[in-house]
Formats: sequence, structure tokens, C-alpha cells
Amino acid sequence: MSSFDLVTVRKAVEEFIPRRPQKFQDLLPAKDVITELRQKRASYRSIADLLTQHCLPASKTAIAVFCHQVLGETV
Repeated sequence: MSSFDLVTVRKAVEEFIPRRPQKFQDLLPAKDVITELRQKRASYRSIADLLTQHCLPASKTAIAVFCHQVLGETV
């Protein structure tokens, strides 16, 4: 068994990338589209369905949370 090597561990820490993607990473490119659809009074379900049809799978819940947290919509 090898001994603890601080240099190797520090290098591993520097190169560490979290496995979980940043929240809303997939939806951020569609922010303007989502904003425009909400301005047209589209429902969360409608937005999720439209994005899913265009190769960006999303749930209505994910769209709702995105609109509240990213777009600043009130609950």
C-alpha cells in the first residue's frame, strides 16, 4: 500500500470537476425563448412540451422553478 502524498492529492483537488451539472445549465441557452413565451402567457407545461419537441427535454416543474429563480417571476 502506498503512503499519502499531499502533492498528488492537491493536484487531484485542482483538477476536480463536480459530477452534477450546474442547476439550469441545460435551460440557460433557452432563457430568451422561455422569457418570450412567458410574455406571451405560455404555461409551464406548454413551454416544457415545446422545448422537449425541439430536443431540450424539460419538465413543467423544471420550467416553473427556472422562471421563479432565474427570471424572477413571483410565485
